[in-house]
Amino acid sequence: MKRFLSFLFSALILVSVLACPAYAAQNEAPEVSTETFTEYFDDGSYLVTTVSSSEITTMSVAIKSGSKSSHYYSSKNEELWVVTVHGTFSYNGASATCTESSVSYKVYDDFDWKVTSAIASKSGANAIGNFTVKHYFTFVPVKTIERTVTLNCSKSGVLS
Repeated sequence: MKRFLSFLFSALILVSVLACPAYAAQNEAPEVSTETFTEYFDDGSYLVTTVSSSEITTMSVAIKSGSKSSHYYSSKNEELWVVTVHGTFSYNGASATCTESSVSYKVYDDFDWKVTSAIASKSGANAIGNFTVKHYFTFVPVKTIERTVTLNCSKSGVLS
């Protein structure tokens, strides 16, 4: 009986040791990638849009999380504000679905610029952020920028 219990205990230890590396492999840090696009305006200002993503894959579901940010710069290359939409998606090679969407923003010149509206929504495979940003001169709005930032997930998990 002692031999049987000893054998059983050894077998349980062996199984638990062999299972640990497989568990650790699933919990490794997700791979992160980044893409950048620039849009120029007539007044010399410009927007730099950045897409960042990371992936978590389990046995049955592939999940991609990411964000898309638009950084607004003055003609003097000063960053004035940034608006960001964050999204989490599930995909399987045949389709993709946005499961979560949120927005965030930061204003670096908060005396002259204000984000007056920031709304998150989701539709199909899109995480959407709708922003209204206003430029003020002596407390009077002189410029309004309506910005929709859409983060899309393809059926193969590519964010754009």
